[in-house]
Amino acid sequence: MKKIAKRQYNVQPGETITVGVQASGTAHVVNYEFDDGQKGILAAGQPLSFKVTTSTRVLNLLFSFTNSSGGKYVIAIQGDQGGSDTDNVDQGSFGIPTTSATYRFQL
Repeated sequence: MKKIAKRQYNVQPGETITVGVQASGTAHVVNYEFDDGQKGILAAGQPLSFKVTTSTRVLNLLFSFTNSSGGKYVIAIQGDQGGSDTDNVDQGSFGIPTTSATYRFQL
């Protein structure tokens, strides 16, 4: 896995990507959805792993914040053939209750 732009990665065919999320200043409430419609809840301490077998795989993460300010999520992304990245999603100063981030993995 190689980072090519913010939240965009070049991967090898069949590469397994693992995404872990850690919350601070908020309860851990994260939902995920792939471009193929597969979706679910990403529990605290439970990494999400998937293979990239099509030309592009898109992962959307929805982060909920349980406090009025100060919440943060740290997203760790790693490929099984090498490469890693860390992304931060902050609640911001307006106390927004939810925000999302989209990650693209392409062959």
